Amino acid sequence: MRKVLELEKPDFAVVTGDVVSGYAWDGKTEGWFEEQYNTFTKPMYEYNMHWALTAGNHDTQADLNREQVSELDRTFNLSLTKPNAANLSHAFNYVLPVLTENGTDVAFRMWFLDSGEDSDCMGVGGYDCVRPDQVEWFRQANSDIPEDDPSKGKGFLFVHIPLGEYMNLYNNVDFFGQHGEEVSCQSVNTGIFGALKEQKTVEWVSVGHDHDNDYYGNFDGINLAYGRKTGYACYGPDGMQRGARVFEVTMEPYSIKTWVRQEDGTIHTETKAHSKN
Repeated sequence: MRKVLELEKPDFAVVTGDVVSGYAWDGKTEGWFEEQYNTFTKPMYEYNMHWALTAGNHDTQADLNREQVSELDRTFNLSLTKPNAANLSHAFNYVLPVLTENGTDVAFRMWFLDSGEDSDCMGVGGYDCVRPDQVEWFRQANSDIPEDDPSKGKGFLFVHIPLGEYMNLYNNVDFFGQHGEEVSCQSVNTGIFGALKEQKTVEWVSVGHDHDNDYYGNFDGINLAYGRKTGYACYGPDGMQRGARVFEVTMEPYSIKTWVRQEDGTIHTETKAHSKN
């Protein structure tokens, strides 16, 4: 984290979950999660870096539930994480508008949806998912943006567990980066990708969860990307350095570029497309 923050000097950091390996909790020590989380926040304060969080499936396997993790995160004055936008499933569902230099107009939006922590989605075994009520909130919140708003359709959606369409991207379309493990996607497709497509919403989706994947590509008009595993817990990344995916948004003319800043300080940019076949 320190190397990425030092060299990139980003305007903002997005954290897509599994900050803490909750499964390592001994089941009895109080304040355990907060102690681990404070380790994460130290580099952020060293570099005066604002951040926003959506939790992963492992964050809430310790002594705090999702609402409590959100509340803890929001006690830090550099955190821009927002409370749950409504009475929605899970806890990290919100939108952050990014303003233009004049401070009044929205340039683009960063949406956050919480993919949960359970070992099933609505009774279907596998990884948890963005539930239908969250999809409907996203759909309605985006519909409330006027069609003539030039910022509508510009921005990002951040989720921890990949959408099923990440498998479609790998199986059917050219992609950039490493596919080092099978996609561990949400066990039920609850329609979030359809909601992205039915009106102008975002240009990019960025996820975490699969430590040995960092690929990205365009599937059906939406750019789907993995980040790069940053931390030292659990497995991976196999065949790659630790690092972080960087997005550079240029307003005039409007464009979005991405690369990975690696642990040794180098920039990794993909130039060659790959395909499964």
